[in-house]
Amino acid sequence: HGSTVLANLCDEAANEPDEPSENLQVPTATAKRDTPMSLSPNPAGSFVTLSLEPLEEEKEAVLEIYNQFGQLMLRKDLGIIGQLSDRIDIRQFNAGVYYVSLMVGGERFEQRLLVSKG
Repeated sequence: HGSTVLANLCDEAANEPDEPSENLQVPTATAKRDTPMSLSPNPAGSFVTLSLEPLEEEKEAVLEIYNQFGQLMLRKDLGIIGQLSDRIDIRQFNAGVYYVSLMVGGERFEQRLLVSKG
């Protein structure tokens, strides 16, 4: 009987540390899988097309692109949108990794963009 109680305690202890990390991982996994935003082509050289699936209602949208050091490279007010397909000129960007952030209403969608030259 004592071993059952011990086994239950071990199970509970084993589950506890996982809970916070699972909670932290859920938004990341969800953002990658369920994001209504896409970038193509990726990697890109001169232009990249940012697409957003149709929204339930039109919302204010702002596009921001950051370099790998977190510096803002481009900010574009997109106005009130219900969906989006926007061609972005990235010819002035050096080769490297960038982070495309799209704020729609109160939600932020982010995606990594690889810029390759040559």
